[in-house]
This record gives sequence, structure tokens and C-alpha cells, in this order.
Amino acid sequence: MTKTIYRFTLRTQWEKGLREGTYVAEDFDVDGFIHLSTKEQLIETANLHASRKQELVLLVIDTKKVKAPLKFEASRNGDLFPHIYGDLNLDAVIAVHDFPPNEDGTFSFPF
Repeated sequence: MTKTIYRFTLRTQWEKGLREGTYVAEDFDVDGFIHLSTKEQLIETANLHASRKQELVLLVIDTKKVKAPLKFEASRNGDLFPHIYGDLNLDAVIAVHDFPPNEDGTFSFPF
């Protein structure tokens, strides 16, 4: 299993999670899980779903610390994407980076 996975989210959503003690994705009620990406999937996913979005942060998550069920499931092009079926415990987030788009609206790794 991949040791590190990633979630980009609105800064305000992350700050809400910090206040409440657990992160819940803004689309959790619709999908029933938190969408995440591996390092190899992240930039394509961000460009598809968040082009030009401002005020994003990138959560770096240690899979070994995630308490809710974590599954890698087939999605776009049959690739296995990580999904967390529950809230994300904050101690699983090992780093948070600003995640602004480039001038052309696309994304690059911030580190």
C-alpha cells in the first residue's frame, strides 16, 4: 500500500476541521467517502477538478495513521484511487502546504 496519499481542499474546510478536531470533506455527504490521490494521480486530479481554484491547501496523509477504513478503488481509467470511508483524523495529516494554481490555472507540486 502507498504510504503517503494526498487531498486538496479549500483552506476554509481544512480550518473548520482543525476547529472541530476532525476533517470532513465538503463532498462527503454526496459520495460517502473522502476522495484522495496518490502522488502520481494528484496533479491530473487537481487539474481536472480544481482548475484555477484559489485558496486551496494540500494535505499530506500518512496511510498508516488513518483510523477510518481506507480502500483503493477503481476510478478514472481503471486506476486505483484511495478513498477514506469516514472522517479523517487530524493526526494522520503529516503536512499541509499551500496549493495555488500556476498562472495558467494548472497545478504543480508545491514541494
